[in-house]
Amino acid sequence: MGNIFLGFGLGFMMFFGHIFGIPLDIRHVTISTGFFGFAAVAHGFAFTAGQWMYFAIGLMLIAATNLLVSFSLALYVALKSRKVSGRQLIPLIKISARYFLKFPGDFFFPPLSERQPKELYGSK
Repeated sequence: MGNIFLGFGLGFMMFFGHIFGIPLDIRHVTISTGFFGFAAVAHGFAFTAGQWMYFAIGLMLIAATNLLVSFSLALYVALKSRKVSGRQLIPLIKISARYFLKFPGDFFFPPLSERQPKELYGSK
């Protein structure tokens, strides 16, 4: 019964958020962690070290899968919207890799100032 209610809850969560004007969303990692919490309480937290490791690895795999799928879909949509062909993809990957190797922090935090072509490609 709990899984049925969870399914309906997940399916209708955005609808309820829309009705009340609240941007509600539920992630797989949140639900998996919640289920683990219920199981831990039900078993009195009496898990072996191996079972704790399975939980941690499982959560990391769920998170990694979510990120991989969401970023892949976002990249696909962005490339299609810019009409990037398959032949243009290889040079784009090379340029992106070069940029990442030169300025890895820019992929996680915005740069303090706009990057100039000289910084990226040398003095061409």
